[in-house]
Amino acid sequence: MISARAKRLYIITATVALSVLILGLSLLAPILSTTEDFSIYNTGWNGTSDLAVTVYRSGRMIPTLAISSTDSDLTVLHLPLNQFELDPAASSLIIIGPSKLFSVAEGELVGEFVRNGGKLLLADDFGTGNTLLKAMNATSRFSRYLLMDLAFEKQPEFSVCFDLSPDSNVTAGVTTFLMNYPSTIDVGVNTSVIAWSSVASYKDIYGDHLRNWSDPRGPFPIIAIEKLGLGEILLMSDPSILINGMLRQADNEALANNTMLYLGEDRGEVFFDESHRNYFDPVSISIMAIGELSDFAKALIMALIAMVLLTFLTDYPRILLREITRRALWLWRAILRVASRKKVTEGELKPLTDTELVVAVMERHPDWRRSMLTHLLTQADYHRKSRGW
Repeated sequence: MISARAKRLYIITATVALSVLILGLSLLAPILSTTEDFSIYNTGWNGTSDLAVTVYRSGRMIPTLAISSTDSDLTVLHLPLNQFELDPAASSLIIIGPSKLFSVAEGELVGEFVRNGGKLLLADDFGTGNTLLKAMNATSRFSRYLLMDLAFEKQPEFSVCFDLSPDSNVTAGVTTFLMNYPSTIDVGVNTSVIAWSSVASYKDIYGDHLRNWSDPRGPFPIIAIEKLGLGEILLMSDPSILINGMLRQADNEALANNTMLYLGEDRGEVFFDESHRNYFDPVSISIMAIGELSDFAKALIMALIAMVLLTFLTDYPRILLREITRRALWLWRAILRVASRKKVTEGELKPLTDTELVVAVMERHPDWRRSMLTHLLTQADYHRKSRGW
């Protein structure tokens, strides 16, 4: 049998350990953040954190970073593509808005991954996506010219796309989606277009945001899928379609969700490449020093700890509870007494004269003798006066 003292010690230990665990969970929670365009660690309007959260909740997201530490600093290291454990039969790769050049070796690695059955999403406009396509020996390219369209929202640079293929799962249920300074796709062989700009669109060849007679007229491919070997490359000529601030526009969120379903179909792993980004605002790590809990919650936890310790180590809580109960009962009785007195006082009547008293009694008992009542009252009055009452 476990002694009472041992039980008490076990309870105290468990209580303290649980409290330390609760407080420690938020203390050890690292927060990765940046303001870099298209980064999955950017929770602002120009980041893709919402997209990453969607993939994470599906259980398919594979981390592509490492944390290195020194005596005083923590540094985020983005794993290069050659350290991704890409499985062509089980993995998809997402590259959004790259700003760093891809090497030939990286292009060959990704090309081999796709040719053996892998899926790649490459969303770019005026960045470096073409260096990857070239190194992969893919045939499609981003035109790198700004697409202007008379079908727009607020201004021609915010083009609206409504010409969508009904046969693609990527555009299923999507009526329109909004773009933000998009480019276009120069499609190659084995490439099917699933979204076009309108017939009123044109490429801004001179970069003056004006429609010149020599500017090529639309429609132009906006989203396309190029088959490469056993795999596919999903090309989007505007990475802004997928950023947090654009997902609530038109059917952008539906398009993004369809895209993630397409990439995750029959796949258990989705990799985001963050290594091809020129981080002017590096990813920073902030440790939430119990920041997840409010001040009230922290105070409540510490109060509970103190209460449990006092309860099992001393008799003070029981004595205090007994005293509080005793005083509460005394107060309740006092309140009842005051209320009772007040009720009696409020219910008191003004004294009646003898005549009024006789009338009141005769109304209740008309069979009594009035003369006898008058005599009794007279005698009572006489006795009161004689005794000085």
